[in-house]
Amino acid sequence: MSYDYTRTVSITPVSTSYSWDATPNWITITRVSVNSDDWTITLQENTGDARSATLTVRHANSTTVDTITVNQAEGVGVPDPTATPVPTSVPTATPAPTNVPNPTPVPPTATPVPPTATPVPTAEPTATPVPPTATPEPEQADAYYFHLGSGGYPYAQDLIGGTLYKADNSVAANYDESFADMLANPGSYEQVNSLSEIVDGTSFTIPASSSANFYWLAIPVDMIGDDLTVHKRFEIDGAPADNCSEKLAFVGPNGTNYNLYKLNTVPMTIELPIVYVVNS
Repeated sequence: MSYDYTRTVSITPVSTSYSWDATPNWITITRVSVNSDDWTITLQENTGDARSATLTVRHANSTTVDTITVNQAEGVGVPDPTATPVPTSVPTATPAPTNVPNPTPVPPTATPVPPTATPVPTAEPTATPVPPTATPEPEQADAYYFHLGSGGYPYAQDLIGGTLYKADNSVAANYDESFADMLANPGSYEQVNSLSEIVDGTSFTIPASSSANFYWLAIPVDMIGDDLTVHKRFEIDGAPADNCSEKLAFVGPNGTNYNLYKLNTVPMTIELPIVYVVNS
């Protein structure tokens, strides 16, 4: 699993801006809340050699900097497999053939052939027509919205590019597995809500999270086929409609094709009211 550490950036005057330099892919730095100077530093679980990194926060004047050194111990190794002994083959004795005396030939006996009976035609049964059975149309799969990632399963703030842990602490092979595990183990994840449809004017509120996380929507392709990273369809907390920042195609329950969308926000803990609009 990953580990979180909180650090506060103090600068003078307080209105002066600053930024973090790029970090290695096993470290994530996120702001605790909007305009806060408290930052969460998340380290992914180490499964290899010991590693270290220097995190740099840079003043807007481009010359004043401060650094934090991060050291992470070597991960736990995997024991070598124990060889299983191969059984020794046991030869099977081949019996020696037994001499058989020459048999006395017996002349064949003719078998009488009975006369062939003339078959009597049987009346063909009349088939009773069966009316065709109507095939029911498949039910529309639900859409889902959730606000989770770090601070609990799957222990990754980025659900598209991060390492996703399942409720049994194994790593999901892809998001198909992670999504199925989230639905199958609701007690191990933060709140997940569903929508039977999303049409013009549909409104809902994505709940708060215990940690600063992105806001996510999983929508069946046959519910909304448009690319929501291109079309501006979501009004977030009363702001003008915006497009999503990222998407990932995956397969959901019953083989349904889904798109996972990340709303265009920074990671936060607060709840967000959302309205879906078509003509924006």
